[in-house]
Order: sequence, then structure tokens, then C-alpha cells
Amino acid sequence: MDIRNIFGEAELGRLHLKNRIFMAPLKTAFGTPDGRVTDGHLNFYKSISRGGTAAIILEPTAVLLNGKEHPKQLCIHEDRHIAELKKITEVIHSNNALVGCHLNHAGRAANPKATETPPLAPTKMTCPSSGAEAKELTDEQIQEIITAYGDATRRAVESGFDFIEVQAGHGYLISQFYSSRTNQRNDHYGDSIENRLRFAKEVFKQVNDNAGVLPLIARISGKEFVEGGLDVGDLGPLIELIEESGFAALHIGYGNVCDSPPWYFNHMALPEQPQFDILRAIRGVTDLPLIAAGRMGYPDKVQKVIGEGLADFIALGRPLLADPELPSKWESGREEEITYCGACLQGCLTNVKSGNPIGCIVNAEVGTEPLVKAGEPKKVMVVGAGPAGISAAVTLSRCGHMVTLYDQSDTPGGASLLAPRARHKEMMERPIKGLQTKLRNANIKTIFNQRVDKEVVNQENPDAVILATGARQRVPDIPNLDSQHVLTSVEFFKGTKEVAGDRVLIIGAGKVGVEVAESLTDVGKEVVATKRTDTIAEGMEPITKKMCLQRLAKNPSLKLMPETTVIGFEWKGVRVREKGIEKLLPPFDTIIVAAGMVSQVELLEELKDFRGHIFTIGDAREPSDIQQAYKEGFEIAKSI
Repeated sequence: MDIRNIFGEAELGRLHLKNRIFMAPLKTAFGTPDGRVTDGHLNFYKSISRGGTAAIILEPTAVLLNGKEHPKQLCIHEDRHIAELKKITEVIHSNNALVGCHLNHAGRAANPKATETPPLAPTKMTCPSSGAEAKELTDEQIQEIITAYGDATRRAVESGFDFIEVQAGHGYLISQFYSSRTNQRNDHYGDSIENRLRFAKEVFKQVNDNAGVLPLIARISGKEFVEGGLDVGDLGPLIELIEESGFAALHIGYGNVCDSPPWYFNHMALPEQPQFDILRAIRGVTDLPLIAAGRMGYPDKVQKVIGEGLADFIALGRPLLADPELPSKWESGREEEITYCGACLQGCLTNVKSGNPIGCIVNAEVGTEPLVKAGEPKKVMVVGAGPAGISAAVTLSRCGHMVTLYDQSDTPGGASLLAPRARHKEMMERPIKGLQTKLRNANIKTIFNQRVDKEVVNQENPDAVILATGARQRVPDIPNLDSQHVLTSVEFFKGTKEVAGDRVLIIGAGKVGVEVAESLTDVGKEVVATKRTDTIAEGMEPITKKMCLQRLAKNPSLKLMPETTVIGFEWKGVRVREKGIEKLLPPFDTIIVAAGMVSQVELLEELKDFRGHIFTIGDAREPSDIQQAYKEGFEIAKSI
């Protein structure tokens, strides 16, 4: 199937869609503690709606304060929010896109920092992903929430939304009532399936009674991927109720926000086949149109899901962060211009969880004002074509500056080129290629295989120099280390130096060290990895880290030694100090150093007499990660 076939017009209930692409609801954290709309929201949704998406499902909107999942979540619990939400619907409509309001009460997944009260749930229970313990809802509180859904729907209608989506899955309140795992009540809202469906039935009626002619969509989880949780075989009664309640479509996701976050957020390390199997099973029990979500931003996957009839529409979330124009580029056959998402969760989920607005590792413009041309174009030299250098060069070019980008290698990408070589991170190749695509399509003079020194800079004679020269591996000063067969983690992932023998010691079990360890044990090596502190996989995105540590704990070929310092190498073996106690480990065939990075500042020191402006960004300023590097390049370029 040609992917452009999804761009024919389509009908969904009373909705007339210009194509078959929805935007899935994403928490953005652009809001305020009292749930108001900000310029970040308007810039964000303006960018998405201009990019060719047919219908945008707004970020989760709280029907009551006690159901908020994030301190900066949008709210719709009072009439004052109508004027606020109208700002968003008007922006989206002005760009020829439709917009739906995603109504939710988080239940036990509510955030006490946002609600200032304990979470409420059908049964007293802890949400593992947050650690917060919920109180059991009283009947009076249940009725208040049901009424709130109706009031929220009325406000959504008055705010100018085109349709309503009700969150009925993913471990949020409606599915908490439906699941026997999370609903252990013995009253008329628990025990039997009929009783456990009662809350959903009463919520759906309230929504229906207040929605007028607006179509309704139900979001559900096809499988929770937790022991005792909802499986596709348990969904029949819920889907039947959704049909009877007059919903126009089912929006299918996966996982449970409290118990299986990797599936809920569809992490890059997870397989795709379960999604196809679940969609096929749901297709077999309902005639409702299906909207498929979960890493759907790739042509081959879209072709399978739509081409094989597994779903009727797709929903894109994170792929639209990486490239808001993805739909229009697909439609016009400009796939080579697309920056694809790697499903790493680093710039989106991690930002939001930490209280910052949503972002993306390869798009620093999420929620920002459009770039403007420089009043006085300058001649700028960028040294280093890693993420920071590429970001700076591309942004400078878009602002109208004359840019020359130098790199001593023959391929742009810098250290980011090594990311997809780690186990379970193969999908990172897509956003890295996106960086290279942005560079290739920009009006930039590129000079590769060129080492830059003071003489080269003087010959170029720029108004400004941006140093994005990266970092090099830090090699600790350990007695007799040079007597061993030693590799750095960079050499390992580049493949420029062989791993000898079967026994390998990794010095540094941070995020890079454990990636090296997994790669080695997969090919039969026996690995010991030391860490001076007690934090293994430090610096890794939290969900990625949890999944990694779970795999490592089950790996019989790997021994982790936290709070361990390598003291020196002897002919008998390796002397270490583990938790204050010295011991001798048997000899190793290879030593791999993954003990952090050191900024490369030699050129900065050479240019101390340079009369123009000098900026240092990315790892050259301070070793960090791809998101920080890309953002720094963007911000510095904007300031010139």
C-alpha cells in the first residue's frame, strides 16, 4: 500500500476528516497550576495543526482537580476554562484541522503534588509508578465525579471542540472500576462485571447527554501487560457498552500508567507484534472504526496496520514532536525530509515528569515562537557536526546567516552515531538520520575531514565561532592499566578495536557502561562492571533504566559491583575496593573504560585572542546528552 492512500478524505460519525491521521493526546506541561492555557500551548498546537494532521486530540484534560495527573495539566472543571480552551480550538481551526477534548480523571494515578490531596480510587491501592497510595472513593465522591464528566462535556461543547474523547483505559479511573484487579469493592460499583461497568455506564450517559451532536471516541488499552490486568479477552463487555452508548470509534493503546509504563508510553525496546495481534483481536469483536496508537509514525507500520485492515485511522503523538510536518511530508512524497521519532522518551516524558514543558531530543522548537530572520546576517563558523553543531548550523541558516560547518570526520552526527549501536536502542537510528537530513537540506557550506585550528579560523575570518567540538573518553589514572588490553566505550561501539577473550571488566557502570555490558553478554562474554557510587545506569531515562536494570538482574553472565573502585592491576588479577573492603578479582582478557567524558577545549584555548564572538556548546561546554546539546545549539544560534 502506498502510504499516501491514508490521505483520502474520511468520515467518522459526523466528522469529515481531510485524512486518516489523528494526533494522540500528549501531556505537555505547558499549563499553569490553575489549569490555564499559555503561549506554549498555542505555539505547540499551531505548529501541529499546520503540519497536515486531520484531527488533534487535546492533551488529557482534568474533569476535577482531584483527578489531575500533573501540576500543569489543563483543566475543565469550572466555566472559567471555556474561554481559555477556546484559544486552543480557534488556533487549531484556523489551520484547517479538527480538535477533540480528551476527558479524564486519573484516579489512583492522580498526582498528590497536583491535587494537594491523596489520590482517589475504587479501592485503596498504591500506584507503583508514582508510589502514592489512593483512598477508596465514597459513593458521594463517585457521584460527584460522574456529574463532573457531564459538566466537562458541556464546557467542551461551548469551547468549540469538534468531538469528545473519553479515557476509558490505561489504568485511569474508568478502567480502574472495570478491572477486578483494581476494583475490589463489594457494593453496587464492584464485584460482578455488571457492577464494575456501572461507573463507565453512568459516565458515558453523562457525556452523551451533554455532548449534543458531537461524536464520541473511547480510548481503551488493548492489553495492560501486568499480571491480573485487563487483557484483550476481557474487553468484550466494555466494548459492548461503548457501542451501546453511541460512541463513534475506539482509540486503541496499550499498557497501564501505574503498572506497565513501558507499554503505556510504547518504549523503543518493546516488540511491535503484540500490537498487531491486539488490533486484530479487537477488530474481530466490534464493527466500530479503530484508531491505532503506539509508535505509528513509520511508513512500514502504517502500511501494515491500515493496509491489512487492522485499523481505520492512526494516531501520532511523539512523531509529531520530532517533526510536526510529518503528515504533509508523507502526503507530498517528501519522506527524505522527515525527522523520525526514536521512541526514547528522553525529551518528551522525562521533561514532563520533571516539571518542564514537553520537548524532543531532535526538535528544540516544541512550543516556541517561530524563528525570525536576523536583522543583520553574520558570517558564522561552526566547528563540530554532532547534534549541538548541526542544531546551531541549521538554526543559523534558517535565520539568514552565512554558515560554514566543519568536522574532522567524514560523517555528521558526532557521538550520537553510536547510540543505535547499543542493544535495545536500534530505533535511535531514525532521529539521528533526521539530524543529517536537516543538515543536508539547509543552506550550509559543509567541510568534512578537516581538523580546525587557529589558522583555519583566521583564514575563515568569521564574525562568530561556535565550538561544538564534543568530548573524549575520560581514562582514569589506575596503576598498571596500560599493561592490559584496554578499550574505551567509544572504541567498543565504533568497532575500531577488538574485544579480546571471554572475560571483560567494565570500569564505569553508568548508562554507557551497562549498554556495553548488555552488548557483550549477548555475544557470550562474561562481564564484571564496577561503579564507584551505588547508582547503576546513572543518567539513563527512568523507564529505560528500569527496563535495563530488570534485564541485568536476570543476566547470569553479568556481575554488577556498585560502590567499587578499581585500585590497580597485578599479574594475579585486579585489585578493587568494594564497599571499603579490598579484594582481588581474577584476571580479565579485556578492560573497557566507560568512566565518563571530558570536554575537548583545546581549540577554545587556541582562540583566546580571537576578536569575534566565541560560543561553546554541547559536550564541549559540559558533557551531557543529545537533548541538551541540540537545545543549546538552537538557543545560541537564535541569540546571534
